[in-house]
Amino acid sequence: MDSLAYTIPNDAQDLGKGEVDTDHPAAHIGYSTVYLHGPPVSMVPTRDQTAPRSRGKRFWVRYIHWIMLYVTLVLVILFTFKDLCNVARLVRSIFNAGHSGTVNVVDDYELVRLPHRCADVVAWKHINAPADGLRGYVHIAQASVELPISSELLYFASRGYLSNGAVEFVASDVQDADYAGVDITFRYDDEELLDLLHICRLHREGEQNGVGIFSPGWTHPKDYHSNVKIVVNLPPSANIKALETHLPHFSHNVGDFRNSVIFGSATLITSDQPITAKFLSANATRLQTSNAHVSGVFNSTQSIDIITSNAAIDGEFNLYNDERLGFSRPNRMNLETSNARINADISLAHTFANHTGGLFGVRTVTSNAKLDVKFNAAPVLSHLVYRGRTTNGQATATLHETFEGTFTESTSRWFEAGVHVDETKEDPAGRGRRRHVSDRGTQHGHAEGKVVWGGSESQRRMSYAELTTTNAPAHLYL
Repeated sequence: MDSLAYTIPNDAQDLGKGEVDTDHPAAHIGYSTVYLHGPPVSMVPTRDQTAPRSRGKRFWVRYIHWIMLYVTLVLVILFTFKDLCNVARLVRSIFNAGHSGTVNVVDDYELVRLPHRCADVVAWKHINAPADGLRGYVHIAQASVELPISSELLYFASRGYLSNGAVEFVASDVQDADYAGVDITFRYDDEELLDLLHICRLHREGEQNGVGIFSPGWTHPKDYHSNVKIVVNLPPSANIKALETHLPHFSHNVGDFRNSVIFGSATLITSDQPITAKFLSANATRLQTSNAHVSGVFNSTQSIDIITSNAAIDGEFNLYNDERLGFSRPNRMNLETSNARINADISLAHTFANHTGGLFGVRTVTSNAKLDVKFNAAPVLSHLVYRGRTTNGQATATLHETFEGTFTESTSRWFEAGVHVDETKEDPAGRGRRRHVSDRGTQHGHAEGKVVWGGSESQRRMSYAELTTTNAPAHLYL
């Protein structure tokens, strides 16, 4: 055992607890050396001698370390998996390069999840010419397909990183009355791209026919530039039972089909690209995109559903209630976006002129933007349920003169909830009745009331209108 020697004054030896070793000389005159037997003693404070670290602090430090490690592992796994998938797709496409023209191209590009099969691959007609002055495209290839107008469904689908561009629906006087002509134009800047984009004629059970635009799902290391344009030519008097598109990254443009082409249902789905309709008439319409504008003129006898995000919705909407439904089902319309305005002019009408009644339901929802909705007309004795909502933007709704029922509007308590009544309105039924508006007053960002023609309520269902916003005024015009 090591010893540690201390020298202390002689007159202090009696006060020490140590044992004096007389065999060792004192270090200095007048001093004696005391040896303490035991382990070495450090004169520097150890960790145990310092104030212990907070147990809670140690926990959070370890917790943060584990979170960082977990996130790092997840990122490594994801990127590794993505690279492996890209390699597998590349190898598979190279392996099948010698089999282009076979229907197996659908399976090659992971389209087995699509509910259709490739009836045949359409051959390209290659035209090596400048692409209509479009900058950067030096090659053109074209293909054409015909689809029977009598189909229960006409549909268009696309997958892959080269499958993007625009689709147009137009009325053509020279188009065969029994077929829809589909013209595809592929503009590109490198010859090898033509072997990567395939046009497939599609068929599903139940007389459902369509066209597919398919390319690899992986991104090529080269910086390719390409564009696909689809033009669907419809005979002017066509009655299309159902139309569907699932074309991500394709802009949609519907021509002026006023008094011409009519659709039983029209479903147009894309992403990050706008949808525009000069005039679209369908029993049921569904338009869906994201981060892009939707606009147009729409006629409907059953429903309209338009959804986008981070972009505006502007349109004129004519809703008809079909009396063949026995007024048991309302004609519904839903407009929904975020961070952008909604501007809608709406006319409600009976299927037959000069008829009264009808059921209608309208919903308009956005956020962080202005909401402006106008009901220009509606049949006498019609029933409407309207709900409009936004946040952080002014909300304005103008109700038609035939509106009878209750209304409510609300906003943050320090903003105005105004009710504006036009006293010059005459009886829309032509019976000389006066309109009575009972407004319970505006206070703390809230207003509600009732509108009745003639001063007495009938036994029928009354309409209802609700307008809501926050941090901005709300205005209801009657």
